[in-house]
Amino acid sequence: KVVDPTLLLTREDYDKVRISTKCDKPYLLMYILGNPMACKVEEIFEYAKSRGLEVKYVTSGHADNYEHIYAQVGEWIDLIANAEMVITNSFHGTVFSLIYHTPFITIPLNNGYERMNTRVEELLMESRLTSQLYKGNLTQCSPNPDFSQFDIYRESQEKFSYDCLSKYIPDNR
Repeated sequence: KVVDPTLLLTREDYDKVRISTKCDKPYLLMYILGNPMACKVEEIFEYAKSRGLEVKYVTSGHADNYEHIYAQVGEWIDLIANAEMVITNSFHGTVFSLIYHTPFITIPLNNGYERMNTRVEELLMESRLTSQLYKGNLTQCSPNPDFSQFDIYRESQEKFSYDCLSKYIPDNR
């Protein structure tokens, strides 16, 4: 088993594709996939308001009446990198929050989608950041998580993954 390919690149690699979104006010980025999750969107808006943050809402097909942003990949990365906080139900939303050391909360999926939580739970366990998994109350998660264990995990998994890949995929340069 090798690490998710998004973890084989560094923040500096992703900075090369970032597109500035030029946000003037502090914001919470809400990146929600269309799957059912253990938290209501309204709760996230209330949480952002209690912290004095504007909400930037990026989604993929999530049907509700809130204003959404449709971001290109480079803009999406920039929104994560510059957010005061990210709240997401997405594995990759969590990954990029970790890469950019952006405080985050990961909302588990529910209503038949629970099996999709495994890889994000494993990633947070390996990074010693399971405290960032939503467990019924957004304020229970740390607003300032320690990313040092994630950095150690990412670097070790990058080396392990490249060693595995180079062993089984010949260099045909």
